[in-house]
Amino acid sequence: MADVSPLAPWRGTDCSMDDISNNVFVSTLFSIPGFVLSSIKPDFMHICDLGILQYIQGCVLFDLWRELGGTWKNHQGATTKLLNMLKLQAAALGVEAPIHNLTIFMIRGSGKAKPKLKIKAAEGRHLLPILRQVLLHCMPCTTEHQLLRYRCVDALNSVYLELQQWRAVASTRRIGQFARRHVVLLKELHDSYGDDLM
Repeated sequence: MADVSPLAPWRGTDCSMDDISNNVFVSTLFSIPGFVLSSIKPDFMHICDLGILQYIQGCVLFDLWRELGGTWKNHQGATTKLLNMLKLQAAALGVEAPIHNLTIFMIRGSGKAKPKLKIKAAEGRHLLPILRQVLLHCMPCTTEHQLLRYRCVDALNSVYLELQQWRAVASTRRIGQFARRHVVLLKELHDSYGDDLM
């Protein structure tokens, strides 16, 4: 899974209709007349908005929270600073901040859980460009890790921008490029933390 190169071995593990029908358990979906495996389409909202987006925002916000001096014993000050930064950058972009309250438990449920921002899908989509602005204007990229963090968020933001400005032929290719860049940067960012929970 961690190998995101074009020649990664897992890329050859796609299932075919024969693979599915030869297994011991066959889902009742296959008894629907005309149903084939290619009928199943990835759902962008669950894959991105309620999936990878919540994790990347949770990790980045948790990282910023620590940089702002946040600790489990004294967490309110850092979360208040983060929320203020988000609101200021939302105003700079001319949009309303999608969240009006932020706690450390919205970012990371406990010290043993992976950071995952607990917000709704639409809130996460609207928060992403604001978080990008925070990284660009409030928390300067003075280290390799900070620059990598910004580039990772920027690549995912590019996917969403392309969706908003869809062009029939070009957008499909461009989204693929932005998504691949994000995945490669996400793997590098994960490695830079040195912590499997991040």
